Amino acid sequence: SLEQLSQTATVIPHIDKNGGELDLIFSDVIIIPSTICHEGLTFDVTEIGDHAFRQSFASSILIPSSITKIGTSAFAECSKLTSLTIPNSVTSIQSAAFAECHSLVSLVIPDSVIEIGGGMFYNCKKLRFVTFPKNMKCIADYDDYRSNFPYSPTSESIGFFEGCTALEELIIPETVTS
Repeated sequence: SLEQLSQTATVIPHIDKNGGELDLIFSDVIIIPSTICHEGLTFDVTEIGDHAFRQSFASSILIPSSITKIGTSAFAECSKLTSLTIPNSVTSIQSAAFAECHSLVSLVIPDSVIEIGGGMFYNCKKLRFVTFPKNMKCIADYDDYRSNFPYSPTSESIGFFEGCTALEELIIPETVTS
């Protein structure tokens, strides 16, 4: 979606001709551009919107340094995603951003991130290592999971690391109080 006034763009799910989301992206590598051109104007791509790459089949996603926000469930259910690098430009990662990424092994969340939503790693079965930003204050549950994952057998609330059975190491800063 394009914001004319600020000349910024948000990556959103593909919409079919009937207005429904087409979540499935079959490319093995997804490269998100830092800018796009539309009708002679250049727009900075600054956000990955809610559900933007949900259920894609990519094993690798390249995020440009123009991105500042990763939306709710943006990469949820990406069953082949093994790793990705979050650039230092990102300041916000919303709830369940990586939920049910069954192949995700590790993730470093840069110190630039000041807002992290709940349930971020729900059911990431192969997740082994996570490094959090130095100034993080809270690791939260996600209380609105059922509305985003209506076919899930889980309850209304999910834990941040619930279902992460391979988790070996967490580097949690001393600033986390809850």
